[in-house]
Amino acid sequence: MAGLMIFTMNGIGQPGTDTLAHIMGMFFGVLLGLPAANLLARKAP
Repeated sequence: MAGLMIFTMNGIGQPGTDTLAHIMGMFFGVLLGLPAANLLARKAP
């Protein structure tokens, strides 16, 4: 939700903005970030 709020505040969808690239970047960032955070949490003492 925070990512969508930032997108709306900064004017997503204006001419010259690759909206699909931004949305897919957020999607894959979350998709790869959650397992990475889980692995790091397991290694913490």
